[in-house]
Amino acid sequence: MSLVDWLVVAAYCVLVVAIGLLFRKRAGRGTGDYFVSGRKLTWWVAGTSMAATAWASDTPLLVTGYVRKHGIWFNWQWWSLAISTMLAVFFFSRLWRRAKVLTEVELAELRYSGPSAAFLRGFKAVYWGLLFNCYVTGAWPVNGLAKVMSVSAGWSKWNAVLFCVAVGMSYGVASGMWGIAVADLVEMVFMVAGALLLAWFAVNAVGGLDALVARVPPANAAMFPEAGGDVMNSPFWWIVGMLAVQWWAWKNT
Repeated sequence: MSLVDWLVVAAYCVLVVAIGLLFRKRAGRGTGDYFVSGRKLTWWVAGTSMAATAWASDTPLLVTGYVRKHGIWFNWQWWSLAISTMLAVFFFSRLWRRAKVLTEVELAELRYSGPSAAFLRGFKAVYWGLLFNCYVTGAWPVNGLAKVMSVSAGWSKWNAVLFCVAVGMSYGVASGMWGIAVADLVEMVFMVAGALLLAWFAVNAVGGLDALVARVPPANAAMFPEAGGDVMNSPFWWIVGMLAVQWWAWKNT
């Protein structure tokens, strides 16, 4: 990496840390401000923050690999989640707000009672809080970013991990949901701009959109695969399963 590259990385890190420090006082007003931004986030900031959270360092590589190997239609595994997302936005979010809870475990405590409810709360706390969130939404993306930094910056893997964790914790812990949501908004702008810029360079590299379309097999460019085949191995029935089950049974629904 050149000096200009390091300056860009440094400027970005300073920006997100500054956002955290800027919202530190507001997040310190109480647990409500720290964990749910005082319930004052606008819908577009909250939605953008959720979208940015789902966009890790390995996401573009993962989606590109799926599209190249299977086709555009393979994205139905998350396009199907539009059903549950719309239900959450227009129906469940109002009920969650009315319940005035800070965590999902609190919601389970209000909804259920008895030993079974206690087991559910304990299981969710251990599985989601300790195992799933620490690994899938924590260690996995950070490990992907550490690999990228190891190649681009020449750092060792552990130095890259420590750097990423230090930057993330410096603004996340200090500012709570206020700083995280606003930082996500800024990061989303950078991510979308970077993705569009990379797409522009990639399309130019193959000779333009017409040349790109000519090189893509028709099966890979289709929004839906052809129907047919047995239920267990047919891509068409795979999509049917996504639309029938995935939208309500997936881990984040």
